[in-house]
Amino acid sequence: MQRLGPYAIERPVGQGGLGSVYRAIDERTGGTVALKVLSDGSPSAAARLRREFSSLANLRHANLVALLDCGEADGQLYLAMEFIEGTTLRGHLALGALSAFSEHSTDKSAWAEATTEGHSTGPANPGFDLYALDAEPDSEALLAAAKAGRQEETGEIATLPDSVLTSLNAPARIARLREGLAQICRGLSALHERGLVHRDLKPGNVLVNATGTVKLADFGLVKPTAAAEQDTETTAVGAVVGTYRYMAPEQARGEPVDHRADLYSLGALLYELLAGRPPFVDASRLALAHAVCHREPPPLSLLNPEAPLDLCALAHRLLAKNPADRPQSVADVLASL
Repeated sequence: MQRLGPYAIERPVGQGGLGSVYRAIDERTGGTVALKVLSDGSPSAAARLRREFSSLANLRHANLVALLDCGEADGQLYLAMEFIEGTTLRGHLALGALSAFSEHSTDKSAWAEATTEGHSTGPANPGFDLYALDAEPDSEALLAAAKAGRQEETGEIATLPDSVLTSLNAPARIARLREGLAQICRGLSALHERGLVHRDLKPGNVLVNATGTVKLADFGLVKPTAAAEQDTETTAVGAVVGTYRYMAPEQARGEPVDHRADLYSLGALLYELLAGRPPFVDASRLALAHAVCHREPPPLSLLNPEAPLDLCALAHRLLAKNPADRPQSVADVLASL
C-alpha cells in the first residue's frame, strides 16, 4: 500500500486540474480521509493549497467539508479532508439521470463526482456539454475581450422533453431541492460570518452524504472579503479565478467581490437545478464571459413553466448583474425559502 506522510493511500477517487484525490487512512487515528495531492508544484498552486487550509482549518460546520491536515512528504504537498460517501447535489436530486449529461463516474464517493466534473468525455446525448467550460480559461485574454464588447453568436439549445420536465418538478424532488438550498445557505453563512468568500460555488462543489447532509467543498479560491479584490499571492492582479459558468459578473470582470458573488453563484446553481441547464450555455469561452457580464438568462418560466414560482423568482433575483439588486445576505435567501 502506498504511503504519503502519515497516510496510507487506499485508492484514487478523482482527479482535478491541480491534482488527484485519494481515499486514504490516517495511520495516527485510523480515520478515513480524502487526500488531495498536488500535481502542480508551482508556487501559486502551493500557496493556494496552504491558504485553503489556513482559512478553514479551525472551522467546523455541519454543511462544510472539514479540512483536517496540510503538509508535505516526499516532495509532494497534500491536504487531508473529511471523506464524503455520497454524491453531488445534482446526483442527489437525480438530475444527472434526467439531463443530457453524464457524470462518467464509477466510484461511489462524492469526491469522484466532484473532482471529475469538468473532465467528462462529452455529453451522453445531443445538446450542450455542461462540463466543457469548467476548466479555468485564459483569464486575461477573456477579460480584455469582454471589456472590449466582443461577442460570438450562439446556437439554439434544445429544450428538455416533457417527461424530463415532469421529473424535474416532482414534489419529492422539489422538497429535496428546497432543503438542499437551505443547507447550502447555512454553509455559506458560516463562511460569510468569518468574512470569507467561496468564489467557486457550483454543482460539483456541493456534496451530499448518505444521510442527506449537504456539504460545501473545494475551498481553493476562498478569500477574506477585504483580500478578494487582489489575489496577488496566487494570480495576477485583475485576473479571473473561478468557473465562468457560475461566476458573478463582477468576478468575471476581475473586480473586487464580496459575499454577494457567492449569492450569484447560488442563483446559477438554483437556475440549473430548475431548468436542467445553466443560465448561459454558450459554446465558446468568449461568448460565455460576455453573456455572464451583459446578457440576461432565458426566463425560467419559458424553460420550465411548471417550476415553483417562488424558486424561479429567487433564482432570477440572485442572478442580477448588479450586486445591489440581489438579496443582500444568506439570511435574505433563507427567508425566501
